[in-house]
Amino acid sequence: MIIKDLTTLKINKLTKKQYDAALAAGTINENELYIKEDDGFSINNTASALEASKWNNGVYDLSDQYPNSEYNVEISLDSTATNAQYSAYANAKMVGSSTTNQLKAFGLVPTIDIPVFITYYKIGG
Repeated sequence: MIIKDLTTLKINKLTKKQYDAALAAGTINENELYIKEDDGFSINNTASALEASKWNNGVYDLSDQYPNSEYNVEISLDSTATNAQYSAYANAKMVGSSTTNQLKAFGLVPTIDIPVFITYYKIGG
């Protein structure tokens, strides 16, 4: 793997089945990094919601359900979001922390529930 700097690094997160299919199809790029289940991760997805009532001083804590010692979590807006929910998501200017599995709103704390898609990686399979 040749990486000139971190801006050129591409990381692919795949299930073992997805990786095996890409390998069989010959679409694995030797200049990209692949993280797959047999590397000690299990990759799961779930539809959920960021509930307005669970924001505390601009912080939304996911660590009760996804302890950071066991999971890495990614959050994205679910395609079912209404315009109002999209606006609340965008106006929150959220950032996440992989060390705490918490979200912090640097903008307006959402006052409505926001549908999200959670991708979580269980450390150690």
